Amino acid sequence: MIGFCKCDGVFIGVEVKAGREQLRPEQKQFLDELKAAGGLAFVAHSFAQFQQSFERRSGFAHP
Repeated sequence: MIGFCKCDGVFIGVEVKAGREQLRPEQKQFLDELKAAGGLAFVAHSFAQFQQSFERRSGFAHP
């Protein structure tokens, strides 16, 4: 999934994985390049995990 943070325009990339799935080399490369360019990159196995990681890394929290 890709998107951007409306408040500051930062690009966000999320690789969603089911169960024990691992990143493929090209997925890891994309996330590494995204981080190097100033974006936020995540690997999520659940929505709760993504939300927690997003809030911790971006400083954004839902009320």
